[in-house]
Amino acid sequence: MPVLVDTGVLYALADRDDNWHERAVEYLDGTDEMLLVPVTVIPEVTCLLKARLGDRAERQFVAALAAGELGVEPLAAADLKRCDEVLNRYPALGFVDASVVAMAERLGVKTLATTDRRHFGQVSPRHVPRFDLVPSPDERWQAASARGRQQRAANDATVTTKRPSGHETRRA
Repeated sequence: MPVLVDTGVLYALADRDDNWHERAVEYLDGTDEMLLVPVTVIPEVTCLLKARLGDRAERQFVAALAAGELGVEPLAAADLKRCDEVLNRYPALGFVDASVVAMAERLGVKTLATTDRRHFGQVSPRHVPRFDLVPSPDERWQAASARGRQQRAANDATVTTKRPSGHETRRA
């Protein structure tokens, strides 16, 4: 089964200083699955590469695509309709992420190579209960994510009321 590769992983491969670089290289070097880049991801990747790493990095990425090192998945007309549905259901997602979801559903792909846990982690695709997101985040990210969830839960339990004087009162 192919793996759809999102912007963050492709960028991390090129940027040795990126927090995801080692995990992205290790995962992609260790997989035998076909790697597909959604065509909608390419402009994002090239823009980031050029802006942050320069012309050479952008040209190397385009050369790798031209050489067939990664497959490129086109956007089908039906994908656009599904993008509209996904964007309406998940307003925090942008078009590129929605297109990755639509292509994954059309192809029956359940694994996404992405650094974007926040967006893809909330999506319930039509064909599987949830996506398998690879590579795995490191322990620091997992700990920070758990602290963030705890803080949001604590904030949700706190009620803020305005007094007539305009001062706020917070209580749990």
